[in-house]
Amino acid sequence: PAVATAWGPWNLPSELFGDDVMDFLVSVGLFPLDPQMAVELLDRLAATNQPRWVVADADWSKYIDVMEARRPRPLFAEFSSEEKQSPGTSAQSGALASAMDTSLGVDERRAQIESYVRALTARSMGVANDDVPESDLYSSGMDSLMVMEIAADCSRATGTKVQARDLFERSNLTEWVNLVASHIEVGDTQVASKTSLDSPAALIEHSSLPEDLQTEVISHSGGPIKHVFLTGATGFLGVHILMALMTTPGVHITCLVRGQNREAAHARLLNAIAQHHLPVPAVDRLTVLAGDLSAPNMGLTEYEWSALEDDVDAFVHNGAAVNFIHTFEQLRATNVDSLMDVFRHARAAGNVPVHYVSTYGVWGLPSEDMVSLREDANLQTAGRLVTGYTQTKWVSDHLARESRGTGQQVAIHRPGRVVCDVEGRTVMAGHFTARVLQGCIELGYAPHLDFELEITPVDYVAAAIAALTLNPASVGLDYHLINSQRMAFSEVIACLNQIGYPIETVPRMEWWNRLIAPESSTQALNAILPTVQTLIIDGERAIDYDDSNARKILHPMGIDCPPLDDQLIRALVTHLANSGLIPVTDATLST
Repeated sequence: PAVATAWGPWNLPSELFGDDVMDFLVSVGLFPLDPQMAVELLDRLAATNQPRWVVADADWSKYIDVMEARRPRPLFAEFSSEEKQSPGTSAQSGALASAMDTSLGVDERRAQIESYVRALTARSMGVANDDVPESDLYSSGMDSLMVMEIAADCSRATGTKVQARDLFERSNLTEWVNLVASHIEVGDTQVASKTSLDSPAALIEHSSLPEDLQTEVISHSGGPIKHVFLTGATGFLGVHILMALMTTPGVHITCLVRGQNREAAHARLLNAIAQHHLPVPAVDRLTVLAGDLSAPNMGLTEYEWSALEDDVDAFVHNGAAVNFIHTFEQLRATNVDSLMDVFRHARAAGNVPVHYVSTYGVWGLPSEDMVSLREDANLQTAGRLVTGYTQTKWVSDHLARESRGTGQQVAIHRPGRVVCDVEGRTVMAGHFTARVLQGCIELGYAPHLDFELEITPVDYVAAAIAALTLNPASVGLDYHLINSQRMAFSEVIACLNQIGYPIETVPRMEWWNRLIAPESSTQALNAILPTVQTLIIDGERAIDYDDSNARKILHPMGIDCPPLDDQLIRALVTHLANSGLIPVTDATLST
């Protein structure tokens, strides 16, 4: 027999976190325990016949909202309603009592609810009631802790359970008011969340071209490309696309960069270039405009757009908000609506080509019977799309295809795992693949995986997109820019051993237990353990991505994807070592 005890934090110095973490826990309702009392309680619990205990000093009415912000926690279903409520909570008390009076008219009740939710939101954001934004709250400063507090207050006022995760799925005040109203009107503690958008069947309803983009447009003449408008130039891939375009003499590039003004935007671009150890571009062939993809017309004035439309020969839309927490609606303006703006201005410029940089992630988590994908495969055969990011990219990819039916000149590029360049000069250290390799090195163990790893060098992808952009004949097709030469995970680990990192391969569950053990010293994977569990422990499957369209145009130009081999792994790991993320070995010493 055994007793498992889950403890809240003890009021003792900790090497796991500082005072800032404890302050946060207290703010969301979890308080430190007296150590002497906890030790005495441990003796008592060990003598019982109950196999499981939770010992925590918590304001459950607040802390459960935190724990259930993203998904239900079955343990809390065992708590009684009294335990979940704060003292004095009553279904008919609080600021919404008048709104719950059924003798009032619908409009009066609605006004009371809106006034209450607006006041809560204003208080959390530190603004006046009239200054609460009507559009996306999250882009205006709303954060997770504020959402927890608002959900808890609404729960107390309505006497129902307003889930924080339901607020997370809604991004503006009107949607929040509708949610609270639904609780009052039906008294339902299990108000349904929004329909899941993790399947193509659900996303297709959000994939209709705006009415002004449904009209047919005359095909472009296909002249030489001398002026390119590029978005996302400060990102890992975008800055390399900029450099690749710059290698062609006579081509001018206008970059849209987020910033308060042109000077700030230009400085931000130069900082990104320096960060990735790339040469400073010729200033006479580069224009930087300050904008914002999430704003209408991407934040540019009518004058700036009219000047571009008179001169630009092609658009490369690489910019996007890469966020795996935000929902589809929170990312839609940046990742979907901005592409529609690009289409509009490409039409105004004479239907010039649009090169949309999508991702191989639009194919979702592959099903068991999915072994290969053609570049022109039906997007509705994609697997589960589990994040708001991949959902918005799927919708944009689908809309880009739809726009071709109107005569719009569009090419779609889908890069694979872009982690590093072929020589290891620059590495996206935060990429999941780089983190896994770093974690195995730190731990000294690797999981036994029957899996082939794919890494596509960023310089190949950038060179490919630049070459296709400057080739007028490339429009009208989709391109998989994905390394077809993969490497068995066991071979990757063997390469790390050769470089000087002793790593023992063990069964994946043994590796997982070592990873999550209290004495584990790895830092690279701590923050992404749920993702590690999904992809490493539950298993990830590689499929073949056909790249015939890409090879047909790029191979004659001498642009081929370098193989994933020991040399590329060595270059990646050497960069991690020289960046101080892993120990330096004799094989990774670099001048």
